Amino acid sequence: MKKNSPRYLNIGCGSTIFPKPWENLDGRDMPGVDHISGINKLPFPDNTFALVLLKNVYHKLKNGFVLLK
Repeated sequence: MKKNSPRYLNIGCGSTIFPKPWENLDGRDMPGVDHISGINKLPFPDNTFALVLLKNVYHKLKNGFVLLK
């Protein structure tokens, strides 16, 4: 990936792994997962990603509004 290329994050990817330039994040260590982390405190500074996808994740959160801040 080029140094100034936009970055894209797939949060809660599970087994749905997106190809590069996407980065895949899940709470479980699985094949294709680039980052292992919970979503309450992501290991990235603000504005790291140009686009973030949360598919089938938001409804599982106790307080999803905190994530949207």
